[in-house]
Amino acid sequence: MGRSRYPKVGDIITQKSVGKEHIGCVYEIIADRYGHEKVFIAWAEAPPDYTPEYGYSSANIHNLRRTFDIIKSS
Repeated sequence: MGRSRYPKVGDIITQKSVGKEHIGCVYEIIADRYGHEKVFIAWAEAPPDYTPEYGYSSANIHNLRRTFDIIKSS
């Protein structure tokens, strides 16, 4: 299992919000000097809380199982 819930470039992310499902593909991940990762996603239709300048925290995608699903790329 390990890091299977952490996103990687090429993974498909689905986010459920306000009765709607948003689908996107991870195109970039940037880690800061402490190892915290920001995940940038190209959305078909972006969720209302997604900010392209900041992306999402990798830890949030990992931990919020009811909100995010990850379809791993090979």
